[in-house]
Amino acid sequence: MQPLESANRTGSGPALQARRPLTPLQLLFLRRFQSLLEKRQQYTGRVPPSDLRLHLIDKVLYSTYCDCAGCGIGDEAKDLLRRQRGMARFP
Repeated sequence: MQPLESANRTGSGPALQARRPLTPLQLLFLRRFQSLLEKRQQYTGRVPPSDLRLHLIDKVLYSTYCDCAGCGIGDEAKDLLRRQRGMARFP
């Protein structure tokens, strides 16, 4: 499998950048995680923080992060989250 150079479908948000070749399952989970991050960003500021949609997106983000971690790409998911939030460090 070829290393993933960039798999950003929409052109917005951080691009997926892998340090190593990814399996199709890893790529699926990482793309899903990125898509959910973008969806959360779309809703943030448009709806109140107590909105059920944000709560549900957060639950699915956590579940998808666990999927990423379970298949060995937790660090890549954390990198996406760091870039999305503009943070220098994620605990």
